Amino acid sequence: MFIVSVYFKVAFALICVGLVFEVIGFASPYWTSWDTRSHGDTNIGLWQQCTDRYETRTGGRCYKHGNISAALGAARAFSAIAVILFVVLLILLLIYWCQCPRSDLILACIIISFITAACALIGVICWASEYDRNLSWAFYLCIIAGILAVIAGILLIPERRIIVIGRTTTGGASTVRTVTTTRTVTVR
Repeated sequence: MFIVSVYFKVAFALICVGLVFEVIGFASPYWTSWDTRSHGDTNIGLWQQCTDRYETRTGGRCYKHGNISAALGAARAFSAIAVILFVVLLILLLIYWCQCPRSDLILACIIISFITAACALIGVICWASEYDRNLSWAFYLCIIAGILAVIAGILLIPERRIIVIGRTTTGGASTVRTVTTTRTVTVR
């Protein structure tokens, strides 16, 4: 296994936490919450709406959205893309850590982390354009996930610099040396 820097380890942990936050926020019906006298507590999420006084035929208190607005559809799409990109990013980071210390792979991880953050934050902006009041905890979890992806992308930049410049690290009884070389070919 390749020895990585502290920057990489912290970025990896932030991506793991960001993925958990994005998945919880994506699935939870608590993007907007309020209390009304006629329906009790009402919670709305990307996929369903829940009220205390409304029961479906199956006895639950939650039901799917009837008509989907453009803002809700965009929030769903961008949040889904963010979840997928978090998973892809986590897989690429694991590949990098376990077997492939390449600067182009870490560069791809940096770019994907910023795209992931953009998708997560665009999703919450789309939601806030429709429901601008009574925002709840699942909404804020997705904001935090986007911020964590930005911080992870920033922390991966020094890791790439270390790979490009070269590294000599002593870990226990062994020494790992990674050096990037270039080859010049002269054609006559």
